[in-house]
Amino acid sequence: MKNTVIKLFVLISILVVCVSAMGLIAYGEEDTYSPFKLRYNNQTYQYDSYYINGSVLVPINFLNSKMPKDSIYFDTDNKKAVILLDKGIWQFGASEVDQLIKDNIISFDIPYRNIENEYYIPINNLKQLYDVEYTFNKDILEIKDINNDKKIYGKIIDNAQIVKPSLLDDKSINLTLSLNETVEIIDETVFYYQVKTSKQIICFVKKKSIALLTDDISMYDYYYMPKEKKNYGNKKINVLWEYVYALTPKHFEEKEEGIDVVSPTWFYINEEDGTLVNKGDIGYTEKSHELGYEVWGLMTNRFDTPLTTKVLNDEKAVNKVLGQILLYAVIYDLDGINIDFEYVADADRDALTAFMEKLTYFGHQQGLVISIDVTIPKPWTIEYNRKALSEIVDYVMIMTYDEHWRTGSNDGSIASYPWVETAILDTLKEVSPEKLVMGIPLYTRVWQTDSNGNRTNYSISMAELRALIEENNYEVSWLDNEKQYYISFEKDGISNKVWIEDQRSIANKLLLVEKYNLAGTACWRRGFEEAIIWDLFEKIFGKGASLADFIKLPYEIESRE
Repeated sequence: MKNTVIKLFVLISILVVCVSAMGLIAYGEEDTYSPFKLRYNNQTYQYDSYYINGSVLVPINFLNSKMPKDSIYFDTDNKKAVILLDKGIWQFGASEVDQLIKDNIISFDIPYRNIENEYYIPINNLKQLYDVEYTFNKDILEIKDINNDKKIYGKIIDNAQIVKPSLLDDKSINLTLSLNETVEIIDETVFYYQVKTSKQIICFVKKKSIALLTDDISMYDYYYMPKEKKNYGNKKINVLWEYVYALTPKHFEEKEEGIDVVSPTWFYINEEDGTLVNKGDIGYTEKSHELGYEVWGLMTNRFDTPLTTKVLNDEKAVNKVLGQILLYAVIYDLDGINIDFEYVADADRDALTAFMEKLTYFGHQQGLVISIDVTIPKPWTIEYNRKALSEIVDYVMIMTYDEHWRTGSNDGSIASYPWVETAILDTLKEVSPEKLVMGIPLYTRVWQTDSNGNRTNYSISMAELRALIEENNYEVSWLDNEKQYYISFEKDGISNKVWIEDQRSIANKLLLVEKYNLAGTACWRRGFEEAIIWDLFEKIFGKGASLADFIKLPYEIESRE
């Protein structure tokens, strides 16, 4: 990204057992996988299926031949499944959002996955459409049709309901059901409903905690209930942007407590009529929720000024963009939407604000957290009406990095302390602190100059830089003004300079979050950090530790990977 770089509400689903120990390789890694045999309605077929990074992948040839649907066709040329809205009965949440989608969208798509020249799609996204449930039995994926006739559903109307699978066994493990979670009613006693959750767990809930749904849900091909928007209150949040090139990277194996939200770069505007490109991955969302993260899908304008001007000033195109992103928020079970529109023309300042106002209006009806990324205030960044935007959205993310840009004329820090503080102070003139999220770089740059004065640079991760310093025994010094470590060295006739981002430099930046009582931080991007960074966020934001313990840390050669 940034700066100059669903609830797939499943009424009927099966708890997918953990297969992380099976040696499966996730999206974005080497293309070797462990296949499952495929069984459909108790009959075994000569097709392989896969569980990769939380996505249950089924071959399109199987779906075409054994489970055909009028509402789905497979666009092999463009490598995506296309779902036609005029071929089914849909309910996409709040009535105004549902109507916006239906008025402006005729279809949406889900990208294929190519495995050994065979195309697959995640059935996690489509099981409502196909009326199926699935489970894993050793090396077999079992898929079965569901009969939805005469089923009764309800939603939880009390927050954080603690329930038991058994009314008779006091030792049974407590379960937590969330506000607005939809459950299937199986049976009832005088005071309790016996229900089945979306993860196929059967338990008992007090009747007063459930509102029966009056809609006949069985009539819908797809049904979605809006979420309850997350309210972090006074808690400082930390957002981690996840860059997605073609395939979503493998998720964390375990929860890093210093992260609250992950924001994958899944969507971008690609055409002047508002058509989006979708790179979403339902498995990533499900894994995120399992780990306890919220997911805010990121949408960009492709940093294309003429394209953005055309779209923002065309009501039909705007409605198409909104319809698609809100629909994908449903399909991918998103908790929020993060907008990263850069290189917007100054003349489109009001149009951008109007776009965000409309997105927030509809997004809040679905329970979505809406945020926008903005540059630091400068005379040449007036395309962001920061004051107006902050009064509309839930969070404003200020991109406080790239102080010295890769194509600039000077070497220097990515985000020195004085520069970041000035940017924060200037932004606070327009944005309330409880809505302002400070950007933090997890990367740094190695600035190089050869003997002829030719300059170049490259980005480097924390771990790579630490290994370089250890291997060559470079001397590291602390710059108290910048609040960063610094190294300079000669290698192969080239002069190198590095202003280092590490645990200590980030701890000093967190002083600004405390000093100005900001809403939190947003880190660009996953993959450049050392894992110890998340310990810092957990201790400061989660446990209230003092930053005094971190702002004077030495630069250790060895760090937790």
